[in-house]
Amino acid sequence: MNVPIWLLFSFPFLPFLVLVSFLWKLHENRRNAVRPFKSMRRPAGYSLRERSEEQWERFTTWLTASVFSSFFPILAISLLGSSWSIPILIIGVFACGFCLWQTWNVIRPLPNMWSGLRGEQCVGAELDALQNERVRVFHDLVVEENGSVWNFDHIVLTGSGLLAIETKCRRKKVADQDRHKLTYDGHKINFPDGSYDTENLNQVIRQAKWLRKSAREWTGDVPVDVTPVLTYPGWFASSTARGEVVVVNEKQIRQLLRGNAKSLDDRSWKLLEKRLEELTRVELPKDPAEKRIKGANASSRKSRREVFSKVRTRRVQERPGLGK
Repeated sequence: MNVPIWLLFSFPFLPFLVLVSFLWKLHENRRNAVRPFKSMRRPAGYSLRERSEEQWERFTTWLTASVFSSFFPILAISLLGSSWSIPILIIGVFACGFCLWQTWNVIRPLPNMWSGLRGEQCVGAELDALQNERVRVFHDLVVEENGSVWNFDHIVLTGSGLLAIETKCRRKKVADQDRHKLTYDGHKINFPDGSYDTENLNQVIRQAKWLRKSAREWTGDVPVDVTPVLTYPGWFASSTARGEVVVVNEKQIRQLLRGNAKSLDDRSWKLLEKRLEELTRVELPKDPAEKRIKGANASSRKSRREVFSKVRTRRVQERPGLGK
């Protein structure tokens, strides 16, 4: 049975045209409204959320390319005839296979990104609940150093110093649900399946050293105590020996804020608060409507000046004494 060519073309492109019309309507709505604020403090997991959204956009792009490449052989054979079927099928198979391979590579990191994002949000919510006039919480401090970019998940400012908190969301195996405990022996973190981790410990130690050095510069050479903290939300964490890092879950962070003697003076505390506030604030991209609104305001001011100028000129002409 011969399928009309117009039907083959309309099937993939008609939904695309409908989608374009919806996107155009959304674009017009954005052009006629403007965001009432231009910056904000970074919420927990802000950088990871941005990376996951970029990864998702790449996934949808390659997935769309995979779908359209699967229609390519049908459309090409309908236009060029069956004599070209073999080379067209070969090209179509390679094109679709390449797109599917890229789609798989792009989607593989997404589950870990989403899990890590939920972990940071979980810890961030617990920290935000602990804030008061002497405990301040800052999320997602981004550092650019020696050509590399990394970030602190959370920083807590207290009267006794700073807590540099790194969140690691590790999934539990179904077989380990009854014994989901990790232990820290001062050198490594041991998990119930027999594996252990030292890389994350080294990471939070390096970050704490950077923060300790930077905090001393921000306060004018005043030493600031920085405690590296590694948290695994949802796990039961226990320590069998003391080490450089404090390993806890999200509920145990509250215990780190109890009974700490005040060692920071008010001037250093305020300097640290101000500096961390600046470093964890993000400037949001401008709305499309801002430029139009500024142009409209400028033209409105210009027209008002012209009107005032004309009125003054007319008054001067009617009463010459005003111009002297």
